[in-house]
Amino acid sequence: MTSVSVALILDVSGSMAGSKLANAQTDASTFVNLMHTDDYVGVVKFSDNATIIYPTNAASNLVQITGLPIQNAAVSAIMGTKSLNMTNIKDAITKAFGMFPSSPTNSGMVLLSDGYWNVGGNPIPVSETTVPIYTIGLMVGTKTSAVLQTIATSTKGKYHYSADAWDLAEIYNDIAQSSSLGNLTINNKESIPQMNFKTYPTTISSGNTHAKFAVNWTNQSVAYTSDTPKTNQINVSLKDPDGSTVTPTTVAPGKGFVVLTVNNPKAGSWTIGSWTGGTGTLDTTVAAIEPNATSMNLRITSSNLKTGESIPFIAKVHNNGNAIDGVKINATVESPLVSVANDEDDELKAPQVSLPRKIFPITTNEKESGEHHGEILADTEGSHTIRVTAHGISPIDGSPFARTARLSVNVVNS
Repeated sequence: MTSVSVALILDVSGSMAGSKLANAQTDASTFVNLMHTDDYVGVVKFSDNATIIYPTNAASNLVQITGLPIQNAAVSAIMGTKSLNMTNIKDAITKAFGMFPSSPTNSGMVLLSDGYWNVGGNPIPVSETTVPIYTIGLMVGTKTSAVLQTIATSTKGKYHYSADAWDLAEIYNDIAQSSSLGNLTINNKESIPQMNFKTYPTTISSGNTHAKFAVNWTNQSVAYTSDTPKTNQINVSLKDPDGSTVTPTTVAPGKGFVVLTVNNPKAGSWTIGSWTGGTGTLDTTVAAIEPNATSMNLRITSSNLKTGESIPFIAKVHNNGNAIDGVKINATVESPLVSVANDEDDELKAPQVSLPRKIFPITTNEKESGEHHGEILADTEGSHTIRVTAHGISPIDGSPFARTARLSVNVVNS
């Protein structure tokens, strides 16, 4: 695989205190462990000002991953962040972009924020970067959503809305796909009662040098174990298409997550198992990502993002640019039930609540080879999230594949 360069940008302002920052730390750390040897990584935190926290020495360039010790060092820097003060998005982007080489390729920035910029100046226009920025708005109102969506679209990135801290794992997994770390075969959220075992089937395609299986959970006091889980423990297991339990090639556990890597996985239907001990109900996210070249690109095709308008989208399934026909598509939209209020410039005064949302199925049609068209009718102001799953047969080798993707669109009143 071609190496990928990513800078993770974390909002550590005062309003991120508590479960918001804890989940952001867990899910950004999982992202780091979905990266590969020879990829490049850096981490920036921002509040009043932005600071490069990885690398931790005087260097300000992205660091090449040579193995787990590099990833562990980046995770340690992420886990050490604390929340305080205000929100300087502009300085964060400037610092992160400065970590890239002069002519970056296969690169991206991942910007998480839970509030409107209130120091450092307006981050728009984002004129200083040629690197795509994938933005995440965590429980934000329309004012911040508009800024983050503009940053993403103007840099050829994507905007994601996170209705609560639990959504973050699904979003970081999707951005791993968008930034060319691989293609997602599953990206599901589920609550697991204590002392319970859940299984998740997923399809791994043929010809993969490896596959990575990630499980996140929202309680950092719960730890991964490879044995029978006890109080505050979770076990994650893998079964291959033959039904045999697979010992991962590498295991990367951390606070609230584990990433299991299997080299040269058999093609076919795999099963990911999650087994909880005495943890209470545990909110989890399960994902698998593979380097197979079959991809699904999801994009909005309209700039008229106002209530009462139909907003079209396209899901394109292809292998190295060659369209794949006959793919089964399932799509949904998650929309706000009530209009999301504008943010406070003083984000500590803004409501820190998860507002009710509704999920509807969407009908899609294959209007062109490999291109599935759909549309949503956004009748409420706020961020609407489209999720698409695809199942099909590869025309290259006849093996089955599965893909999943998501993106958000911020809609304003007409």
